[in-house]
Amino acid sequence: MASCTGSKPRGIKVIEILVGHPRPTSMPHTHQAFPQGARMHLPAVSHWIITLRWEVAGTPVRRTVEGTVRIEPGQTRQEAYRRLVTTAAEQVGAAEFSVEFFALEPDQM
Repeated sequence: MASCTGSKPRGIKVIEILVGHPRPTSMPHTHQAFPQGARMHLPAVSHWIITLRWEVAGTPVRRTVEGTVRIEPGQTRQEAYRRLVTTAAEQVGAAEFSVEFFALEPDQM
């Protein structure tokens, strides 16, 4: 998480790169780019795992797929779940299926 409460110009520079706004040359290094206590919500990368189950000609089929996804600020877990289940079903070619397992966790350790 980016913070701009210190007087180090390096922290401010990181925020400038992420936000894309150059700092005017006359601005002191102690300037706060965001109000005191404000948080800047950046997209987060999460790792997901989904196990799907369906039948092909009466034979049960189970596949587990995984990957990473960028979660945008304000996106809900339900929105991410629905998007990822659709992606997983397309990857394995399942039209009608049940979800046996779903995990969504921050990717960075």
